Amino acid sequence: MKKAIALLLSLAMIVSMTACGGKTEGGSGKEKVLNIAYHATLTSLNPFQTMSEGMGPLSLYGYQPLFYKSQYVSGKGEINGSGLYPGVAKTFTKADDLTYDVEIFDYVVDSEGNKITADDVVFSVEECIAEGNLVMQIGTIASVEKTGDYTVRFHMVNSQAGAFNNSVTQIGIVSKAAFEKYNGFVDATETVSTSPYLIKNFVSGSTYEFVKNEKYWQKDELRTMFDEANVDRVKMTGVVDAATRAGLVESGAADWASRVDQSQLYLFNDASKFNLFSIPNSLTYMLSFNMGGSKVDAGASIVENNQKLREAIFTAIDCNALVASVALGNGAVTHAYGNESYPDYLKKWDSEPYFDYDKEKAKSLLAESGYNGETITLLTTNNTIWSKIAEVIQGCLIDVGIKCELNTVDDAMFVPTRNSFSGWDVTVDNKGAGDYITSIFKYSFDQDTFGGITQCGYSDEDMQVLLRAALEEKTHNADTADAFHQYLKGKAISRGLYYDYYNYAASVNVKDNPLSDKCFLIFGHAQYDSALFNK
Repeated sequence: MKKAIALLLSLAMIVSMTACGGKTEGGSGKEKVLNIAYHATLTSLNPFQTMSEGMGPLSLYGYQPLFYKSQYVSGKGEINGSGLYPGVAKTFTKADDLTYDVEIFDYVVDSEGNKITADDVVFSVEECIAEGNLVMQIGTIASVEKTGDYTVRFHMVNSQAGAFNNSVTQIGIVSKAAFEKYNGFVDATETVSTSPYLIKNFVSGSTYEFVKNEKYWQKDELRTMFDEANVDRVKMTGVVDAATRAGLVESGAADWASRVDQSQLYLFNDASKFNLFSIPNSLTYMLSFNMGGSKVDAGASIVENNQKLREAIFTAIDCNALVASVALGNGAVTHAYGNESYPDYLKKWDSEPYFDYDKEKAKSLLAESGYNGETITLLTTNNTIWSKIAEVIQGCLIDVGIKCELNTVDDAMFVPTRNSFSGWDVTVDNKGAGDYITSIFKYSFDQDTFGGITQCGYSDEDMQVLLRAALEEKTHNADTADAFHQYLKGKAISRGLYYDYYNYAASVNVKDNPLSDKCFLIFGHAQYDSALFNK
């Protein structure tokens, strides 16, 4: 009943939005309108807010970054094979390992006519750093300075592979005058932006529209796929329930939906009506041990100083069962701390041993460990997927003779509980990155990030030497990535489990599915059959 009510409410929202459609602003003829049912909601138009699922559309078409990138598409305008495409900036040069000079176009204006100069770039970067929300993006920037009216210099903290690219593609550039005039856009209902689309009619946590910026500043001959505007208006509805999103596309109320569950794919078997697209999820579900029990008064976790017990637990887990029961077959087992969606994932890992499920081996390791019936506490959240993963793992452990109980907390309490190193022995998690698998290594195991320990409390300088070699731009290669992977595997402190696929369902009149680096439809570049707009 709740899903039926949710479907009716979402239908009502989209129908209501559709009814207000009209002629193209500033032009004649029928307006090209696209309806999207998105899997997450957006609560603010602040360009520097914390990264979240709802930020995908905002980070693409809300405010322009200096440069764009996407691992899913390529096209004209790429800058010297860097994987970067012009946004507000047109080019960059590398002065040395830690210094980059960026030149912006000298004719950028926002939708209220504010001219964008180097001062606005410096302001935007420094404001983003001051707000402190985009930790992974701003953490690699030491400082930024104006070097000319339309040039700035970035000083980076380190020379790790992908550090500069990630920073300059995630920070939206805004006019300082507009940002201050509208109090950081925190309570705004529309954007003042240099983007090819403007957000209008924003309702926090619910609906909003992208409307073509008829005064977009970029010259036609210099537009890349990120500048194109193949539709006039896009009506966005945040629909958290997956069945409801699928139902909206199936009924024709929405033209495109993100993150459709495997269980709903049968609705779209008719290829004459629908297009289905799937890509590997960049997020990988992980399992990690509490290696920081010595940080609390209760002392070390039972697993901290018992590698045989850790290996027994890892070997007892049937990852194929996770794919079958949690992902409903819509996924794959991984063989590393990350997955094959990254360009530096090594195919050789797929054929190497990686804690492969073996019930009898797990029992043997358990006997070697001296395990004596102690309870292993598995930390998870009340997130549906994480809870299901934890339940399957609990069953696997019980099946080999390990007593396991779940410590299920809400999402807000997960990080504080994990970071306390108290009340758990092993935890479910997921990790992803915007560029390389080695970045995922960094996000969990860089002791410089977590105060001299890894995220789960492990301390090992030999591991750090291998990690730094894998991360550094000059030494980031197959050999260094493999060296870290093998070392991590040998320590049995964390492992990848599986990853699923992102499914997208669309009307057959949506001809393709070009995706941004945040897996959101680059709808200005997508191709459409005219029948979509003649409904």
